[in-house]
Amino acid sequence: MPGVSKWGIFCSITALLLCRLRVTRHGVFSSLFFFLAGLSWAMLQSQLQLSQQLTEPVQTSFRVELTDLPRVSSQKITFTASDIQTKHRYLLSYYQQHNEPMPVFIPGLIYHLEVRLKPPHGLANGTGFDRQKWLFRNRIHALGTIQSVQATEDRSHTPMAYINQWRMQLSTVIKQHFNDPEVNALLHALSIGDQSYFSAEDRKKYLNTGTAHLIAISGLHIGMVAMIGWFLASGLFLLKPVTFISKPTLQVCLGLIAAGVYASLAGLSISTQRALIMLAIWGWYRWRRRPGFVWDVLCSSLMAVLLIDPLNVLDAGFWLSFGAVAVLVLAFRGRPVKRSKWHQLVSMQWVLLVGMLPLSVVIFGNVKLLAPLINLIVVPVMGFVLIPLILMMLIMASVTQAVPEWLCWLTETTSDHIIGLLGSVNQWSWIHMDWTIGQPSQYLLLILGSLLLLLPQVMPQRYWGWLLLFLALLPTARDDLPVASFRVTQFDVGQGLSVLLETRQHRMLYDVGASHDSGFNMADAVLIPFLRKQQITHLDRLVLSHQDNDHAGSASHLISHITVSDVMGSHLRHTPCVKGANWDWDGVKFEVLSPENLYPYLGNNSSCVLRVSNAKHSLLLTGDIEEPVEYRLSQWSPALIRSDVMLVPHHGSKTSSSKAFLDAVNPSLAINSAGLYNAFNHPAETVRERYQQSNISWLDSQSSGRLVLQFGEQITVWEFIPENPRIWRTKKPG
Repeated sequence: MPGVSKWGIFCSITALLLCRLRVTRHGVFSSLFFFLAGLSWAMLQSQLQLSQQLTEPVQTSFRVELTDLPRVSSQKITFTASDIQTKHRYLLSYYQQHNEPMPVFIPGLIYHLEVRLKPPHGLANGTGFDRQKWLFRNRIHALGTIQSVQATEDRSHTPMAYINQWRMQLSTVIKQHFNDPEVNALLHALSIGDQSYFSAEDRKKYLNTGTAHLIAISGLHIGMVAMIGWFLASGLFLLKPVTFISKPTLQVCLGLIAAGVYASLAGLSISTQRALIMLAIWGWYRWRRRPGFVWDVLCSSLMAVLLIDPLNVLDAGFWLSFGAVAVLVLAFRGRPVKRSKWHQLVSMQWVLLVGMLPLSVVIFGNVKLLAPLINLIVVPVMGFVLIPLILMMLIMASVTQAVPEWLCWLTETTSDHIIGLLGSVNQWSWIHMDWTIGQPSQYLLLILGSLLLLLPQVMPQRYWGWLLLFLALLPTARDDLPVASFRVTQFDVGQGLSVLLETRQHRMLYDVGASHDSGFNMADAVLIPFLRKQQITHLDRLVLSHQDNDHAGSASHLISHITVSDVMGSHLRHTPCVKGANWDWDGVKFEVLSPENLYPYLGNNSSCVLRVSNAKHSLLLTGDIEEPVEYRLSQWSPALIRSDVMLVPHHGSKTSSSKAFLDAVNPSLAINSAGLYNAFNHPAETVRERYQQSNISWLDSQSSGRLVLQFGEQITVWEFIPENPRIWRTKKPG
């Protein structure tokens, strides 16, 4: 979707008004009216966000207040903040320098910051997490690196400031009473909605066991707490009935109050706001005793959520939460209750597995087969034991500033049992299966199969749904490349490099991108999701051009998930990547042109230079070589390095891409991999001009995202960003 123009909004509103004139006379126009009304509202909100986003990097200073709790790691502090003057929201990071003590950021205080701001951006590959979409949806106007910090004497008196101060105090209490890192992380997540204490391995464990939704305070948790308030009201009314308030009214009020307090503890995140809206509308129906079907409540909630914020449609949680409720309503509404509560709970998990199968495959790309069984055990324990214990602990900590030892012991014991169960299940390698859905016919079969299985048992032939699901989840045949052809995929891995090369029967990866101390790495974020989507479970070779983190940092993460037959590189335990090594796969020739030896290790200039060619065309992969190696290669044998397409050396650094080297290679196309707004200013403007003066076409991951080139009779090029326009990637004039 391209950018929303003011003229587009004007035309939509004009059509809306014209349509509104006919609503009262012709009911057929009513649907069109409301459709245009919703479309115009969404366009206005999108345009507002686009107009406020930063368009180019700037160095600036401003006064801010924190809008969430800071996330602290060993060398980094990250938080969202709001500009006191403009009210713009920023995602800011402070990096520790020279082992100096880290500053303490306290919600409620006003800080004067010197910041280097960058426009919102992220990786563009079509798989994995889309950070730019997340930033747009959460109305982040810029990303910033803090240069200097000065706390002022001013304080913020907004409700969120007081809520965040309360959350920080409770975080301190949790840290004081619970030393186990996993228990500490779980309690922080379930009490104040802070997931920053989970390690990367912890997150994988919850993902693998299908319980990741349980560590993010969302509709399920808010509903559980509302139920506690509901039962509390029933107990109070049973003990002392009163006449000035009805029992349903008291139940609704206490349920909403409990849910509201718990949502506040979670920082009033988007998912908790959505749950509160749904509960409030349901409570309104109950309070007014208004006759209405469950579908009325669901549709009213849906309309209210989208009216308040139409950008909710960009949340996977939006579709999952409303989808889950819709599936349960479809499956159980109107059916007589004849079986035990336990049987109903088991049926509910089964219905959710089948009914949410289409969304799960589309959003996550996999289905956890044991997730219903695990949730059947964990959800009741968490909802009726752990969360009440946590709430009791938090209430005591807020009122008396002390927590009894017995309560801490119960909370920790319950948490240990949940963590231990998930840890045991996570050791089973077959707990989840990955399916790839790529054809429209597969989506249709998946949806039809799920709907058939959700129909009442009296419906004949409903079990044909199993056959439809089986057919939908059958692996589709991949397009085989012709003999002597090869496909090159350059991933968008930010400031780094990773290139997949495929022949008819072989797969090779050249570099893997970076890995960071936080646990974030390009293998988990980009490469593994893409390879699984393409049904690639085995690599014949992994070539690590050299040992720099931005090229080889994610190697261990990749190898732990994807089978690799051979690793070639400059490390002692690798197959040496030196001049003279060559092999032939399916009529495609691979030749290593540099380095001549691995010792001494020369960093960038020890990069493995690889030429890939067929009878018609050739590609030169250059790693991070600099001018000394370029000179040696150009003088050694220009005929051997001449190529149609060349990877720009060293991300477009000024130390590479000499004129003599470009003349020797003489490519028609150069492709570059560099992070958008990177700290090194790659690619250098002088380098870009040098390629332009040599009449070499240029493509860059910064503007193209993932790049795919196919070498056959002709060279075809495909760019992800131009082929997949999205409003959050709209280019705006600076």
